[in-house]
Amino acid sequence: MKTLFVYIALCIGFVATAQEATTHSKKNAEAGIKGGYNFTLLRNADDNESDRKSGFHVGVYSESYISDHVSIQPELLFSRIGHTFENDSFKIKQRLDYINLPVLFKIYPAETFFFEIGPQIGYVISHKEETESFIVNNERDYNPDLFNWSANAGIGFKTLEGFTISARYNYDLQENNGELNYYNDLLQVSIGFRF
Repeated sequence: MKTLFVYIALCIGFVATAQEATTHSKKNAEAGIKGGYNFTLLRNADDNESDRKSGFHVGVYSESYISDHVSIQPELLFSRIGHTFENDSFKIKQRLDYINLPVLFKIYPAETFFFEIGPQIGYVISHKEETESFIVNNERDYNPDLFNWSANAGIGFKTLEGFTISARYNYDLQENNGELNYYNDLLQVSIGFRF
């Protein structure tokens, strides 16, 4: 519960700062909310993968325009991802909750179409693991690396009224599951609304 309050406070501060920037420069900055669907799996260096699992993300963003065709967009997102490992003997389900801070460099080749690319840092706030087997079923909290670095690339459409739909691929740059040495692979589909 304490984590939820911290996240809400961060969101309020982020939105307030973005709205102040928008007030001072209506043509050069804007802020909004976004959310959507996560589709994720785990991979390792040997090309082993988990089953894909669904999740979600929600948060706020601020977009500042450098020129008519280029902008920078930081975001503050709560993101839930998960994985499932299964064989003949056992099944393991994992769920991770992150606070993510991506910073995206956006290029608009057309007024309503954009490409985006940029780094992201994530902080794990919760990780649950559930194991099912013939012998035992249990659930436990797991301790992955708290910080996670990754890279984003995506495309999207944005109407003149500020409605956005986008798709983004997130590629982990570091191992984040302790002794398992796995990386997250994440596809996000989002919709957003300008304030």
